[in-house]
Amino acid sequence: MVFAAVEVIFAVRVLNRRPYFRKAVIYAIGYWILSYKFSEYIGGTAVPVDFSAVAYFMCGFAVLFPGRITYLIGAFCGLIAGVMYVTTMSLAPEIHYGIGSNSFTTIAALLNHNLLFLLSMSMSAEKKFRLKDVHWIPGYIAIYILYVQFVTARYPVGSSVTTLKILDGTIINLVAPEFALTAAYYVFYYVFVVAALVGIISLVYFINRRLHAEKRFVESERDLHFSGRADMYLRTGRRSCRRAK
Repeated sequence: MVFAAVEVIFAVRVLNRRPYFRKAVIYAIGYWILSYKFSEYIGGTAVPVDFSAVAYFMCGFAVLFPGRITYLIGAFCGLIAGVMYVTTMSLAPEIHYGIGSNSFTTIAALLNHNLLFLLSMSMSAEKKFRLKDVHWIPGYIAIYILYVQFVTARYPVGSSVTTLKILDGTIINLVAPEFALTAAYYVFYYVFVVAALVGIISLVYFINRRLHAEKRFVESERDLHFSGRADMYLRTGRRSCRRAK
């Protein structure tokens, strides 16, 4: 959580006010996560299924094909992947320790998810989103769910995939194995999931509004500074003309 707080301050105070540095950070992180994930999956039998695994590619492709819509989806994917990983690691770290995991892979995953979060903030600072563009995020979620159904029907991904447990509501059994999955639980669970998604989408838009409001403040401050200097030069010029007369 400390990393996330530092990244928010860094995005607002540094990246938001230095466009060239911000672009360099976006491209550096985007190319890194794409190369890292391609090297991980190419030549292997694993297929990216979990939301964060797909988010790496979505954020990377958004950097390759920059635009308001691609950056919006990338900002959403990076935000939810980064926040969800840090939150679950803090509250239920046992979720992330499974077969093949060790200290190196855990630290690498933590750092990479924090890079996703920083990339999300950077892309949000780079492009100003419109309210009418927000419907692209539910569209992406629907396509992602269809992708998960397609992949799991054709590849042996196993039952340990976190996304599958989120979709079927059994995610709670990871921390409470004896919890009974009743009809009332499913009603509450899916209402909660939809509300959480709406909240996260709203948060993405709110962060974007705040970042660009910060830009407008900086620009108006610069305009005021330059107009003040221009007014000073104008007054100095008038005084010089009067003296010459």
